[in-house]
Amino acid sequence: MEKREVGERPFKKVMYAADLHLLTQLAEEEGKAFEKALDILRKRLNEYAVKYGLRDLLDVKEDVARRLAEAVYKELSEFNDVSFGVKTLAALIAYREYVLGRRGVFGVAAWYWLEVGGSAWLLYHTPKTAHDKAEKTKVERPVAVEEMITEALRRLLLKPGADHYHGFVEELTKGGKPTLELEEKKTKEKAGSYVFRLYRIEEGGLKELGVELRIAKVGEGEGAGITYTLVFDVERWLGFFKPELEAGVKAAEVAGGCLPVEDRLPYMLGWVASDVAISKGLLKMSTSHLW
Repeated sequence: MEKREVGERPFKKVMYAADLHLLTQLAEEEGKAFEKALDILRKRLNEYAVKYGLRDLLDVKEDVARRLAEAVYKELSEFNDVSFGVKTLAALIAYREYVLGRRGVFGVAAWYWLEVGGSAWLLYHTPKTAHDKAEKTKVERPVAVEEMITEALRRLLLKPGADHYHGFVEELTKGGKPTLELEEKKTKEKAGSYVFRLYRIEEGGLKELGVELRIAKVGEGEGAGITYTLVFDVERWLGFFKPELEAGVKAAEVAGGCLPVEDRLPYMLGWVASDVAISKGLLKMSTSHLW
């Protein structure tokens, strides 16, 4: 992601140029590297558990680790008795989600104890105590606008190993990198949110693409999170998703015989991707998790 100044004074604008092809490659490599790291960690913990007779301490239950990594604050006390092995695996999963923009409560603890506190005491404390001690420091990792845009595009378009939106990425990158401009008015209307409009740099100036990227904080306190949404001008983009919508129509016809469906369109789109919907002439695709 590059930060650029476009135009001449006094009309110069700050734009953010995204290399979607490079992001696609990095996302695929990152996904493979993370799965490899998880696999190595599981194997090492199991080896030490057997070698030194430490099964009670190092036994790795991956399903429990993933539930801990995704737990909300009020659920942390349910994991007081989990093993070091479970907390270690959960810390790696939660830490990755934290640095990529998802503020899970165990991710907050993992980030603090691994980066700020520089201590393995994360694994000695219960998950709730580890989180509470991290919260007391009130240390928050600063996130640059470029990082937020990069993560939004990653989560919305670049699922590692998937090419469902390959054609869409190609459409956005015709002639060069897509660029994003912060819409100051819309951003100021809602605290904790950012709204960007997508353009493409062409000869003679900028071409507006009819797409908005919205990054918004959802909820407060322990339950807060970040939601990323791409909003399309339906008249300009609906035709691009025609194959998916036609498949959705067929699914809606089947569902219509079983469900009291008044408006089939949300069901059509929901069949393709649960995070997609049409509202007031706009097609919206949102996510808050890695797909």
